[in-house]
Amino acid sequence: MLEQSSSIIDLKGISEPASKLIEAVSNAIGAVYAPTHLRRMAKAQADADIIQAESHIEKELILKRASERIVKIESKRQRNIESINDKALNELPEEANGVPPNEDWMQEFYNLCQDVSDDDLQIIWARILAGEVSTPGQFSIRALQILKTLSTREATLFFNYCSGVFKFIGHDEIIFARVIGFQTNQILYTNMTHMDVIHLAELGLVSYKDMKTVIRNHVYQEFEEMEYFDKSYLIKDSLSWVNPVTWFNIFRTSAIELEFLTELGAELFKVAKGIYETQQLKAVEKVLWESGISMELKPTKDFL
Repeated sequence: MLEQSSSIIDLKGISEPASKLIEAVSNAIGAVYAPTHLRRMAKAQADADIIQAESHIEKELILKRASERIVKIESKRQRNIESINDKALNELPEEANGVPPNEDWMQEFYNLCQDVSDDDLQIIWARILAGEVSTPGQFSIRALQILKTLSTREATLFFNYCSGVFKFIGHDEIIFARVIGFQTNQILYTNMTHMDVIHLAELGLVSYKDMKTVIRNHVYQEFEEMEYFDKSYLIKDSLSWVNPVTWFNIFRTSAIELEFLTELGAELFKVAKGIYETQQLKAVEKVLWESGISMELKPTKDFL
């Protein structure tokens, strides 16, 4: 019987006749003979080793690229955060209360603003940070989440809308609203479309449900003042028995139709900083006059 040591081929797992054939052939030709299927198995093992090595290299490259990507993203986020912090310094009020901002709020603030690189939007975030640090509790996380979802175009639409928003003050209620009328609508729709306003409503910033408030002296008046930037006005029924010109006002509705901001929209209105427009005042005054309501200027005071 042939000695097993005469062959360097692993013959385990094959039949005895096949083993004998391999030994015989190897001895006859002076070289190790391996059947085709064994050569294929050996090649497959070699290929598997190569694939495994290549897989390991590819894995290392993927990890390297992932690390570089994370460093790039986090570096950009850090620059955004520091830019917002710098801008917030210019937005701080002259005075602040001694209450520190909520730590959870601060953490969520930075989580939401870290990807904001648009300069105009960074200013809005900076105003929120400055306002919340000086007087905690002004801005809810929900308002921040809405701001996070706004595109630059949507933010611009909201800012344009806010240029026509007034602050209405009553005995126990304050709302921010736009006066609806032919003249005010003409101004609004030079900068946006009707569908844009509907879109702002869908975003949760504007209530598309109109509200009417009656202005009747000594009878019922929900709101007594309205403010536009740094100007404050008394609003009242313009009917006067000593002035015959106003007598026909008794046949008017003496009501203001309003399109108001939601609670979240009112929070963001504080930092939207719409543009003061004299034509807005004139348009509102005209709409109110047509409803038998007058606007009387009061001494100026802080708008917000």
